[in-house]
Amino acid sequence: MMDRGTSRLITLALTSSLIVLASTVIGGSLARSAQASPESAAVVGKPAPQFTLTDTEGIPRDLSKYKGKYVVLEWFNQGCPFVKKHYGTGNMQRMQKEYTGKGVVWLSICSSAPGKQGYYSAKEHNAMFQEKQASPTAILLDPDGPRRTCM
Repeated sequence: MMDRGTSRLITLALTSSLIVLASTVIGGSLARSAQASPESAAVVGKPAPQFTLTDTEGIPRDLSKYKGKYVVLEWFNQGCPFVKKHYGTGNMQRMQKEYTGKGVVWLSICSSAPGKQGYYSAKEHNAMFQEKQASPTAILLDPDGPRRTCM
């Protein structure tokens, strides 16, 4: 059961258009790549589709490993004005610290491909997150994922 703090996180996540909260009550499906197929599309109110992405330390992160936990999926692009605003004010870092301190898993995802806007190496992402004093559980790289530009 969620407490009031978790409910506030869900509200903030939905209103910021930056993050999605998913309770990973995932069935026993095998790990799929991050590339979503039609049958694995996300559905509001349902468990998040399974994916595995490699983090900036070279460690594969499988969403099913977080079964039963609350997980924040934050898509991050250094050039996005919304990202700049929320990181520039410290809002995102405060939420990361508060909720990871309560056991929430926070995964920051960069879906920019090499040569495209927003792409940085793992080392560059780590340096930028450190400079911003961000504290996600992990920074995931998704260079083959959807290439959406910031709104």
